[in-house]
Amino acid sequence: MKSRTAPRRHLAALASLPLITQLAGLGCGDTLIDVLMPAGAGGGAGGPEAGDGSAGCAAPLAACASACVDLSRSNAHCGACGVACSGGAFCSEGGCVCRDGDTMCNGECTSLDADPQNCGDCAVRCERGQSCRRGACEDGCPPPRVRCHGECVDPASIDEDCDCGDLCDEGEACDDRECDCVPPEVSCGESCVDLRSDDEHCGDCDVRCRDHTSCVDGMCR
Repeated sequence: MKSRTAPRRHLAALASLPLITQLAGLGCGDTLIDVLMPAGAGGGAGGPEAGDGSAGCAAPLAACASACVDLSRSNAHCGACGVACSGGAFCSEGGCVCRDGDTMCNGECTSLDADPQNCGDCAVRCERGQSCRRGACEDGCPPPRVRCHGECVDPASIDEDCDCGDLCDEGEACDDRECDCVPPEVSCGESCVDLRSDDEHCGDCDVRCRDHTSCVDGMCR
């Protein structure tokens, strides 16, 4: 009787040929796992950390640093890894753009209708004391700003300097940066009064006329 062991040994040898072929292709530093693992399946070099824009991320996302991002709308990675949008711009279809109504001037989104440094077009500057209105330089300040020594400023920042805007009360005028009463009125307390006709301050501050009398030419009569 012939033995059946030999054919089985031949079959086992044939089955091991692909593995032997793969092992023969191992280079220095390669392992069996490296040879058998599909590309991009591992977390080593060439994985998501590589930042090559594809490895380890499902389309249409791309790998940037350790994250999968959409290069068409990521403000930190707009169009390519590491390209960040700034100056008020945002990422749209892989490019940094300004919101409707604004224009990119020197890396900043601004309104050409109101920016005195870019009035009507980029780098078109209004003169000192002018403001930009509807894309044109005009004299005067846009509310609520007021003119202060030739410049348009916020009223809250100018303290008691009455030269800056209309800060004096009714009946007062600005004199040497201070609000004073307009002659012939004088200051009595916190009010401007005419000592010639004011019944509460007749001829002088706090001189009150008695009942049934009135102040005429600075005297109670």
